[in-house]
Amino acid sequence: MQPLQFSHKRESPQLKDTGTSTAAAGKFISALSDCVQGGIRNVLGQAALDAVFSKMKLVSLAEAPHELHNGFEQIFGPAAEILERLMVRDLFKRLSLKFEEVPPSFDFETYVNIAKREFSMKSTK
Repeated sequence: MQPLQFSHKRESPQLKDTGTSTAAAGKFISALSDCVQGGIRNVLGQAALDAVFSKMKLVSLAEAPHELHNGFEQIFGPAAEILERLMVRDLFKRLSLKFEEVPPSFDFETYVNIAKREFSMKSTK
């Protein structure tokens, strides 16, 4: 099966363009795609990644972290948060950003949006 490729051409309300260049936006979407795929593949294996891909249209969900979260919750139940934490930490690392988790709760969408904003600011410097 081909690696998943997230499209960065579709604008969504969750991750609207914040002034990032097309190249920076493409790099962010690519990093998010790699983190989602790697997180599932490394923890659950290729068969699980294939199953997730068949259930969710990850290509169109790349810019909608809330929809990604909902899909992961439907498929993995409470374990979704563990996978999402791994994905977010990997995303920050790939983008050379400092990750700081703020207890008490973890919100996948918030952290993805923080990463996008920080990467955007870093890319425009």
